[in-house]
Amino acid sequence: MSKPTTEVDLSGFGLERLQHIGRGQYASAQLVKETASGQTFVAKCISLAALNEHDQDLAHQEVFLLQTLSHPYIVAYRDSTVVVVMSAKPSRLSFLLPAVEQACALLLKEKAKEGGACKGIWASDLLELLPYYMSPEVCRSEPYNWKSDIWALGCVLYECCMLKHAFESSSLLGLVYKIVSDHYDPIPSFYSPELNDLINKLLMKNAESRPSINELFANPYVKAYLAKQSAPVVAPSPPEPDRKKTTLRPGGAAKPPPPPPPPKETPPAPGPAPLSPDSNILVIMARIRRRLVGQKLNWISSCASFDEDGDGALTPDAMGHALMTMPLGLSDDEIKQLTSALSPSPGAKISLDAFSTYLQEVADEVKQYETWARQVLAPPGKRLHDLLRAKDIERSGTLAPTIFQDTLQELVPVLTPPHLELLALLADKNCLGDVDYGEFLDTFGAPIAPPSSAPPGPPGPPRPPAPPGMPPLPGMSAPAPPGMPPLPGGGGPSADPLGATLGGTLGGTLQSVEINFEKTFFTCTSSSALQGSSTNAGRMSLSAQGCALIFGRIRRRLEAAGLALSDALALFLLPGEKELTAEQWLDVASTLPLGTSRAEMQQLFLKVDADGSGKVALTTLEQGIARSNPDDCCKPPTWISAAITQRGLCSRISSELQRRCTGGSRLAPEGAFRRVIMETERYLTSDQLTSLILLADKNSGGLVDYEEFAERFGGSGGVLGAPGGALPCPAVEANNASADEIQVVCARTAAVMESHGLQPDRLPPLLALWGHLELATLASVLASLPLGLSRREAVALLGAGIEALAANMVQVQRENIWRNHLEWAQGQIPGQALRQVLQHQVIEAESRTLEPSDFMEALSSAGVPPGNIQMAIWLAQKTSQGDVQVASFLESFSGSPQASAKKKRGLLWRMMGR
Repeated sequence: MSKPTTEVDLSGFGLERLQHIGRGQYASAQLVKETASGQTFVAKCISLAALNEHDQDLAHQEVFLLQTLSHPYIVAYRDSTVVVVMSAKPSRLSFLLPAVEQACALLLKEKAKEGGACKGIWASDLLELLPYYMSPEVCRSEPYNWKSDIWALGCVLYECCMLKHAFESSSLLGLVYKIVSDHYDPIPSFYSPELNDLINKLLMKNAESRPSINELFANPYVKAYLAKQSAPVVAPSPPEPDRKKTTLRPGGAAKPPPPPPPPKETPPAPGPAPLSPDSNILVIMARIRRRLVGQKLNWISSCASFDEDGDGALTPDAMGHALMTMPLGLSDDEIKQLTSALSPSPGAKISLDAFSTYLQEVADEVKQYETWARQVLAPPGKRLHDLLRAKDIERSGTLAPTIFQDTLQELVPVLTPPHLELLALLADKNCLGDVDYGEFLDTFGAPIAPPSSAPPGPPGPPRPPAPPGMPPLPGMSAPAPPGMPPLPGGGGPSADPLGATLGGTLGGTLQSVEINFEKTFFTCTSSSALQGSSTNAGRMSLSAQGCALIFGRIRRRLEAAGLALSDALALFLLPGEKELTAEQWLDVASTLPLGTSRAEMQQLFLKVDADGSGKVALTTLEQGIARSNPDDCCKPPTWISAAITQRGLCSRISSELQRRCTGGSRLAPEGAFRRVIMETERYLTSDQLTSLILLADKNSGGLVDYEEFAERFGGSGGVLGAPGGALPCPAVEANNASADEIQVVCARTAAVMESHGLQPDRLPPLLALWGHLELATLASVLASLPLGLSRREAVALLGAGIEALAANMVQVQRENIWRNHLEWAQGQIPGQALRQVLQHQVIEAESRTLEPSDFMEALSSAGVPPGNIQMAIWLAQKTSQGDVQVASFLESFSGSPQASAKKKRGLLWRMMGR
């Protein structure tokens, strides 16, 4: 069986390959020598064919970022085209970001002081080392954010102390499993307790529990070292290459080799040769790859729980079970074929590295098969769609292979049995082997364009030819294989079957979205790049029905709490903002219990953001909520209703997952949820199972609230609260605040809410999203909102209950209490002097938080009278832990009462209209 390769010929770029360094899923690294100068570099070769359009943009952004960076602890950028050429021997700890340089230096110094030695880390180690710094959320395919960088810093600090990785394994699969679920060895006791505590905080499995970069710099242990630091070392400027003599682009010193002569045309064979077992496996692997790449599924994480030995290899049975937990569209027979072919000998373990090799690229012969299939099925057009659906009398979403093949031959009589066998092999299936004809039509059928009176838009720019040695870019066609003559009428890239994307439809043309549960593949639809792409690696996007279901789930929870979407989002928008960025939208998913995961919110945002601007109007989201129907989230699809009403599927889901998910949690991974259903409902397609998962509420990390799902569809209903009942730890701070402090904090909180356009009477329904909570837990929830409240302050404010707090806020607003405090502060707190003190004591003070004692010391050093310091502390917004937010304080109090320019006044002053 021929295996795909990712080797790249770099001779056309004036580079000579010296050594292969490593390979990832989408890129490889090679040690190369520049022919003209003899200098060595590391070339990162990115396979664009393995990336969808969005990820290709990210690859170009990486190049741009490297171009702008110059630092002794960052790999030096040299040049790029389809490869990124980097310095081969950068400084030690080259993969570290500048923001963590000083923190690492602190640990390096302590290690040297205590007799240790630090090992150098070079670029040749880079690809080998990077997996050791993956965070648990990255391993689980959750959206990446800066908390993953905090985890990576913890791994680096741990390694500096222990001279070994925090998590180690002989295989990538075993490493992922340990990162997600295992513990690291504690550092020796001769290190300081403060250092041990710092590492523990950085390596918290839960991303939300890790400190922010501001909190890290405010850590007393780190802060004590930072205060002693001298000016940072200036990075030496890299030598400017002589562009007259050499270039890394084709056409420079080394000219690319001439293109090979076109192959001589040969007459087609009378018919295709029967598929060999090797060809069968390549086709199945191409289907798996399409699913993994299109939906960004993390197969390594899915397989990790089946790797009992942690050696990166699975038994054929374990591999089969692992494949079943992912929406891959494989039948039981196909899984058996695959595991048998991948096993080096009968019953022997299957290496995940070997499995990964086949996922790198689609084999050329499979590309030819796929291109031919699109060509041969283009002439029937809509007749193919209508007839296949008409054959599905039971509306199950699948057809038996014989019926599927007979229907194709009825429409295309020239198809021979080998042709039909190939087309059936290209189709996704359920476990029983029935063909998922809906997915097959989306992938290979002629596109059915929606009716539209608008003229077609101009064609997009032509795609550049593939560079030497690189696979064709998406959209480039491949020739038909021998024996499969192309038929006339082959279609090109299709339009989105939903029209001009959901962003446009929500704006006007789409009045409602009908949830058609008889349609098998409604959660994702193939992008236009996929329809015309021989690489079959286009991005899957959420369909209109999928968006409507997510909106419906959000609306269901908002209505249960009596809250409008605009009120729910208000605290995440700056004053006057009418658009949300993707980051703000994901913050909503992380903070509010809307029953949606960050991954779902990310997909929804990408679909609604029609023009790719990175922003979505609040009115667009409100329209999506208004046009959704929460009742659609409470009725089972027809193809699963019998299992729910007659075979007790909901009860079995609840009992089985209670047994498998220890610790009393109501949350389960999607794979476990899917597997429990598949154990009995073998007729379901992968897309139907994905539909059920789309109906289920989740926490922000993507875990399914299976108990709520069972209650909702089992008929018992229930009060909506935080998914899985996951709540912050109850606040244990004593309510020892004075009446004066409570009044100041109440006025400050009311002013923050008013600055975001949120009225006090909206706070009770906002907190009702979490359900009915005890006071201590409610205080922790209140402190988790972006209101600038510490847990201690939240306990004090809620002393008389949430309704009383809302009433008090209305009262302090009516009496202009906060304006009075602002006027007092402007006369009593020398803002400019305080700014200078803070900037002298801590770097970038405006992005930091300080412990109250340190902030009080800064106030005293700035000349604030002792009698005014306590009031200043009350006026300051804080983190939930109680540290002062320096930036917001300086913004409000850094000017003087005589300042004439409004732009120099703080945010809360501007809110007051001063």
